[in-house]
Amino acid sequence: MPRLGSWRQGAFVGAMSLTVMSLTVMSLTVMSLTVMSLTVMSLTVMSLTVMLVTSGCSGEGDDDGDGGDGADTTPSPTPSGLQGVEIRFEAKVGDRPFACGQAYEGLGVTSSTFEPWDLRLFVHHVRLVTSAGLEVPVSLEQDGIWQTEDVALLDFEDKTGRCVDGTVQTNTTVKGTLDAGEYTGIRFGVGVPFELNHQDVTLASSPLNVTSMFWSWNFGYKFIKLDGVTTGMSGGMYVHVGSTDCETNARGVVTSCDHPNRPEIALSGFDPASQTVVLDLAALFADVDLDLNAEATAAICMSEPYDPDCGALFASLGLPFDDVTPSSQTAFRIE
Repeated sequence: MPRLGSWRQGAFVGAMSLTVMSLTVMSLTVMSLTVMSLTVMSLTVMSLTVMLVTSGCSGEGDDDGDGGDGADTTPSPTPSGLQGVEIRFEAKVGDRPFACGQAYEGLGVTSSTFEPWDLRLFVHHVRLVTSAGLEVPVSLEQDGIWQTEDVALLDFEDKTGRCVDGTVQTNTTVKGTLDAGEYTGIRFGVGVPFELNHQDVTLASSPLNVTSMFWSWNFGYKFIKLDGVTTGMSGGMYVHVGSTDCETNARGVVTSCDHPNRPEIALSGFDPASQTVVLDLAALFADVDLDLNAEATAAICMSEPYDPDCGALFASLGLPFDDVTPSSQTAFRIE
């Protein structure tokens, strides 16, 4: 009996031990599965987090929650840029193109006949104007011939016929760049700015080195040089517009001019891509006596403030003369 009891007791103890081991293995298995489950859950959460972060960074989706197409609909600012521009100028006498070697009848108050010798002028501070009235400056192309800094020389003579004082080359355009946009007007000054007007012409950059466009006696440029002959002035008539009554300091440097005489031209309804700025000599001469010059004055006008022949010419250019300021200029138009 003692042996049998010991066996049964041993068997019971063995069975219990196996049961405990089995339960331990099951417990470890459950713990392992739990750990694996937690690991999968952690990876799932991490995956969702990455997806959300990626979605937020890429800007996909929309704030309204209506699905959208995944694109960022926030408007971006229009990139700033420049556009090239070529502004065309033309000289005419009424409806006829200006040309050396031609004769133009019916001009001025006496219906005189005019034959040109020269026609050149400087323009500066060229601006195009938006429909809202905003002026946008044109940065001139520095070509080393016709344009320098903010100044361009327009040359309509070609050294043919009686135009013996000029050059074969002509220039009828102003070229440059400005802010990209749509423009409906143009404004520009005729002449040379004060800071460039009184310099040593022999040291100046082209076209400001053209000596025939410079007044040595007044130390400044001829803003407009229009020469020729008329029925009553067969020896020559001259329209030279420039600054007068200029003051100098002790070193001979010009400090100011009482009469700057720089016409400011403003024209609306201008499309630079399809239209041209026209200088009309018939309109310039409309109220001028081209056959009779005032006594003891230049023939016809050298911009002297005491020369009565300058009055009608200045009015056509919109310049004040003898304390009279015209409401507008009539010499320039758009075609």
